[in-house]
Amino acid sequence: MSTPAPRLPFAPVTDIADIETHKIDVRKVDVVMYRLLMDTRFTLLHAENLKKHTYYDKELSSFLKGQLALFASTYKTIRIILKDVYRKKEYQSVADAASLAREQVEKVFVIATALDDPKKWIRQYLRSSWRTDYETYLLRTEELGALDRHKKHLEEHYPEYLERGQRPPLGRETIVSNLAKKVVLFNWKNPGAKKPKWLKRRGSVTDYLRDYFEFPTPGKAAKKFRDRKIRRFLFRWHREYTRLSEYTHVALGKSVLPTMSEQKDMQSAIKAEIYGRKLSEEIIFTSYCTAASACALILNAVDDDFGAKNQLRDFWKQLYDSSLLARPFWDMYIKDILE
Repeated sequence: MSTPAPRLPFAPVTDIADIETHKIDVRKVDVVMYRLLMDTRFTLLHAENLKKHTYYDKELSSFLKGQLALFASTYKTIRIILKDVYRKKEYQSVADAASLAREQVEKVFVIATALDDPKKWIRQYLRSSWRTDYETYLLRTEELGALDRHKKHLEEHYPEYLERGQRPPLGRETIVSNLAKKVVLFNWKNPGAKKPKWLKRRGSVTDYLRDYFEFPTPGKAAKKFRDRKIRRFLFRWHREYTRLSEYTHVALGKSVLPTMSEQKDMQSAIKAEIYGRKLSEEIIFTSYCTAASACALILNAVDDDFGAKNQLRDFWKQLYDSSLLARPFWDMYIKDILE
């Protein structure tokens, strides 16, 4: 049996020369980021501006614009949380903002995956969304189907909505087959049951549903890329994703600040403030770097950037001069697609 090759370490980064005295005005940087997100969305106004054309150009453009809008709205929520934390000096809520920062990292993987193979992954994204809607419909029908005021919605409007999602109009290809719908229904009614005889595909019901409907998680998505540079870039982002997952999956990291904040002695209060402020700074720069990464991936995928790349280069320089987190991402991948 051959021995697996050792993991190559990530390259060391240079330190920020004036890190002890360097300061940034977060409000000014916020303005730059919001403008960059808006200008990147503008490049997607017409699907014809995409370099790689597929059957799903319009859906891909709409999807990417939606993800950029989510970067802005999620960041606004993070800032609201942190503003309240600093005003009240109650640092336990910083952990909730960290959970939202994890979402920002996840969007980088979603965008990279969709751009790598739009025909496959936009369809998969639509299928995943449809399955969620269908299972919600099944649940609502079971719980609310007997209520008169819900009958029209559940018997007419919701089924029409599902049908449009399953088979878009104007001759577009079917997104979800009747067989796939049947398998979802079977699994809903018989969770954990053996594969029915009418399902001739190899593997279990769970295998079929995963392959047909699921959009890859960040860890699985990174492994699908053939280009070594973007794989390394995404594997590095996955390190941040894993670390921040502590705050989403209620691991030990999630409880550190609330536990510190419960202590009434001065030493615990000082520790909570130091820990909370440090984590807040990490969250802010993580959000900046994810937004800048997403914009870089998208602007690399369009023909005309309408000047947005120049703004993005300036934004990355500002991040590079202010945060050690930005440096490995710029050095290993971003500079190659922007310069």
